[in-house]
Formats: sequence, structure tokens, C-alpha cells
Amino acid sequence: MEMLPDQRIYLSYTLPIIGVLTLITRPCINRLEIFKIGSISVLAVLYAIPLYIYYVYIKARMYSPESILAVIGNVPIEEYIHVVVQTILTLLWSLIFIQWSIPCLSFNCDKYSYQLIRWLPISLLSTVMVTGYMMVVLTQENFYLGCILCWASPAIMLMWYGTGNFFVKKIIPLLIAIAGPTLYMCWINRMTVKDDKDMGELALKEVFFLITNLMVVLAGSCFDKAYGMIITYSLEFPHQFSVSWRFVRQMLRAFATSEYSMPSEVVEDIKANIKVLNTSNAFGTSNYLFHVGKLIIVKINKDNKCLKSVRINTYYLNDII
Repeated sequence: MEMLPDQRIYLSYTLPIIGVLTLITRPCINRLEIFKIGSISVLAVLYAIPLYIYYVYIKARMYSPESILAVIGNVPIEEYIHVVVQTILTLLWSLIFIQWSIPCLSFNCDKYSYQLIRWLPISLLSTVMVTGYMMVVLTQENFYLGCILCWASPAIMLMWYGTGNFFVKKIIPLLIAIAGPTLYMCWINRMTVKDDKDMGELALKEVFFLITNLMVVLAGSCFDKAYGMIITYSLEFPHQFSVSWRFVRQMLRAFATSEYSMPSEVVEDIKANIKVLNTSNAFGTSNYLFHVGKLIIVKINKDNKCLKSVRINTYYLNDII
């Protein structure tokens, strides 16, 4: 048995890029990033399964048994490989652009703007989901686009609920993180077009690439926001990173927690300390390049007597702080 021709072309162009991106981001990849990439890849496959099974069930996609390696359910394993490869590629690419900012600096502590940024896009996405459903039910020519919109909208709404404000604060690097893999995969996809009759399907695939890369980057933002809450508010979220259900449950709780509901003084104190640290090249560089360390925030009165000392987790170099 052989792999699907399109998948062979796809892998021949994506796997080398993943290798290059891995080398570039190697200094920033630790156990936490590996856990993040692995978790999102698994979730991406699980969420894609119903869509692929439905496509095969209604015979929107058909495969020759001689041209596939294996089948899981009624879907070729190559489709799942495609999902995993795309997810890893997008997350590694996004890591290049998002690692330079400390999570708590992207928190929105203003309740009014936070609620507006959260609920307005969710309302629009609800309309998109209903529109997609109407496409599936009423119009045959827009059936596939409707399926994509119905399938993607609930997940995007859920992720936006927890990380929409965090995403908006980092909008430029995250848009670059979406655009790069999308354009590259669209270019690969166009190489497989044999005649003009495939152009309609090509456009749908490109829309699918855009939406799925948006979902992957949003998922990465969900993880970063949740972990940012944990390392910023370590008293409320005491369990540090470990591959355990306890940590996963805490991550889910941190994801669902609104930043404005937490003490804003902690973020302001961190910003003040970062401003001081940035006056030194060594401290400033380590602040952005090295992961979790300890920062002690000390509040003093006018007589220089200590009123409060709080040890929190944040992004500083252990050996220096």
C-alpha cells in the first residue's frame, strides 16, 4: 500500500520545515512546550475525527483502498497525520513570535473592555454558525463551506471565551503566526492542482487551512494564558507544571478565570519590576529568554519597613533573581 499522492507531496514539503523550525526554537523548547504541542495535537485529532467521519459517511470524500496506508474508523490514517503535522508546524512557527512577551503583560484587567472583547466576537460567531447550518441544510453548492463553519465555530467560541482578550493584546504576532503556515500550505496545495476544475475545491481547502490554523493558534493562546495565570497568581493556583490530572484541572480553571477578577496589583508590581530590570541588559534579556523563576515583591512603608513580601512565579532567570 502507498500513501495518498497529495499527502506524499504535503509531507515532503512540511516535514523539512518542521525540522528547521525545531532547530530554530530548540533553545525555547522545554517540557512545558512539549506538553503544550502534544496536548494540542491530540485535541486537534479528536476534534477533527467527527468532521472527517461525516465527510466519508456522506461520500463527500472517497478513497481507494489501494492508495491508503490504513484506516481508523472509516478515515485514512493519512488524514490524521495531516492534522498532527499541521498542528506541530503552526505551533513551532508561532513560538518564534510569541516567546518574547511575558504572559501577564497581555492581561486585560479592565472589566468593561474585557466583557466587550469577549462577548462581541462570540455573538458574531454564533451568527456564523447559524449561517453555516443554513448552508448545509438549504444550499448544496455551499455545503462544504457550511460544514466547516458549523464545525469550527463552537470550538472558536469556547476558546475565545477564555483567551479572546489575551489574543487581542498579542494580535500582531499571533496574526503572523496564523498567516505564515496558512500561506505555505496554500502554496503546497496549489502545487497539487491538475486542472481548472479543481479550483473550487482548492479555494475551500485554503479556507479550511486558514480556519484550522486560527484554531491551532487560539489553542496555543489558551494554553499560554492559562499558564500565565498560574505563574502570575501562584497563591490562587499553587500547582506548578507537572504531567498530571491535577495540573490539567488547574489549567482549565485558570483558562476559565477572567483576568479582571484577579488582583491587578500583582500585575502592576510585576510591570514595575520589569521596568527596573530592563535598565540592565543582562536582566532584561534573561527576562524574555528564560522561563519560570522566582520573583519576590516587597512592599514597604514610608519608613522603609517591610509591610508585605509576596513570592510569585514569573518569567525570570532562577540563578539571577
